[in-house]
Amino acid sequence: MKGPRWRSLLYVPAHEARFVAKAHERGADAIILDLEDGVPDAAKDGARANLADAVARCASGGATVLVRIDSTWRRAWRDVEAAVAARAHGLLVPKVTDAGAIGVLSAFLGELEQTAGRDGPTTPIVAVIEDARGVLAARAVAACPRVVALVPGNEDLARDLRLDGDAEPFLATHTALLLAARAEGKEVFGSVGSSAAFGDLDAFRSRAERARRFGFRGVTCIHPSQIRVVHEVFAPSADEVTRAERIVAAYDAAGGGAVAVEGAMVDRPVADRAREVLERAGEVREREGGRS
Repeated sequence: MKGPRWRSLLYVPAHEARFVAKAHERGADAIILDLEDGVPDAAKDGARANLADAVARCASGGATVLVRIDSTWRRAWRDVEAAVAARAHGLLVPKVTDAGAIGVLSAFLGELEQTAGRDGPTTPIVAVIEDARGVLAARAVAACPRVVALVPGNEDLARDLRLDGDAEPFLATHTALLLAARAEGKEVFGSVGSSAAFGDLDAFRSRAERARRFGFRGVTCIHPSQIRVVHEVFAPSADEVTRAERIVAAYDAAGGGAVAVEGAMVDRPVADRAREVLERAGEVREREGGRS
């Protein structure tokens, strides 16, 4: 399955009709319809019953729509059935601790897709890692064919590992997740540190910038006001694009090898990173142009 290229992933509680109705207008690259922690137990059945309408509405603005299923198996099975029937683009699976659970879920998805007459695996999985067991199993989880990305569940990780909410204590766990994901050609999304204080956009920007420097592909958002910040952070600056263009032009003109650009040596890895900057800039232009 092709790796996702989202910058922003907005959580939306699936039982809140007023939030669902506006979600497609917020500009997020992906929308996560939450059937887990964001929904009271008494509202879960109703949210699931209305999932098809919610998915269609959220997808109407061009966003990828994921469904975060419940962490209890008895509810998760019903959530998965509803998500596939609603034609959600993928699943966000919480509290993943081992690859075995992903294997069972993948088999169930295969049965549902076959019954629906779909050709091959069509429902990717984003796995949320929320405790020490999940961190240690991250490589095996990332290796599962349906898994396209990992997401650190920072609040639960902090509780399980006895960390405070600052970014620095998460360095070891986030490094482990990034290495596990990249070793299998997968991505990592999320913030570095606690996101509970959603109203502090300056602090959120700092976490988003750290996530970008850390190699994360994008950031999860719990409030619409955070989306613009993420898009600003993950868009290459004009200076970055200009420098990348110079690097690629000089490297290609030299026919490979090593070349000096603005007093710095450029070899293939440096040129490849410059190409990635240009690719990212092109993706941003395409997304923003499609929404203008």
